[in-house]
Amino acid sequence: MPEEAHQSYFVGLAFSGDGNHLYASLGSITDPTGETPGDTGNAIAVYGFRDGKVTSERSIKIPPSQLASHKWVAKGVFKTSEGTATPYPAGVALVPGSGG
Repeated sequence: MPEEAHQSYFVGLAFSGDGNHLYASLGSITDPTGETPGDTGNAIAVYGFRDGKVTSERSIKIPPSQLASHKWVAKGVFKTSEGTATPYPAGVALVPGSGG
């Protein structure tokens, strides 16, 4: 019996400007909000990067997106509350803010 993937790394990987952090997009269609223990849901994983080693730091959860009025999503991916859609992070870009 095939297993369902709980989440997967997607098309998004970026280093911070100082090279000390690595960001990777995580997407989940089966558990987009990470309700099941061990599931991350949709998020950006943040890793430390020092001396050529990657260490897990945290994840930034991405909540369901509010749909515009009179919009809908396909029933197969409708795993969030009514009126919302499953965000699925793809490309990642880091843009420096006023504080760096």
